[in-house]
Amino acid sequence: MASLKYRCLTPNVQVEEQLCKADEKFFHEGSHFVILNGSGLARVCIENEASIYGWALVPQGRGDGSSDAYWQANSGGTSKIMVVVDEDARFLVPLDDTITRANIGNAMDFILPASSNGTVQKIDVGEANQVVVRLVGLGTSLKGGTTSDGIVKINTFQADT
Repeated sequence: MASLKYRCLTPNVQVEEQLCKADEKFFHEGSHFVILNGSGLARVCIENEASIYGWALVPQGRGDGSSDAYWQANSGGTSKIMVVVDEDARFLVPLDDTITRANIGNAMDFILPASSNGTVQKIDVGEANQVVVRLVGLGTSLKGGTTSDGIVKINTFQADT
C-alpha cells in the first residue's frame, strides 16, 4: 500500500508523467524523491545525490515486486509514475534523527538508501554537503507526525545543476 503518512503536503501541485528505470524499487513508508538518470528515466535518489528532480507519487501495491513493503517497476523499463515537480511543494519525510525548532531552515542530505534496493529513503539531519532539501517545519505539527519526521522543500533541483 502507498504511504498515507509520507507524502506531498501541498495541494494542486505541478506533476508530470515519467518512465521509470527498470526494476526500480520504491519503499512505501519513506520519502520518494527521484532523479532522472542519463537515459531520462526516473530512479530513486540515493545517498550523495547532489540534486532532486521531484517526488514520485508511488502507486499502491507491489507493481512487479514480490514484497508489500515496496512498489517495483517492471523489468522492461515501461512502467510510468507521476512525479511532483513543483518548486513550492512541501513534503513530509522520515529523518535519521530527532529534530526541534532549532533545526528549521537547515539544509540536509540523503542518508539512505545506498542503492535502489527497496529500503526506506531518509534524510540525514546532521549532513549538509549536498544540501538537497531544506527543513521548513516539524513533523509533529501534523497528526501522526513524530520528532523524527520533517517537513521539507526541495533545495536543489536537478535542472539547477
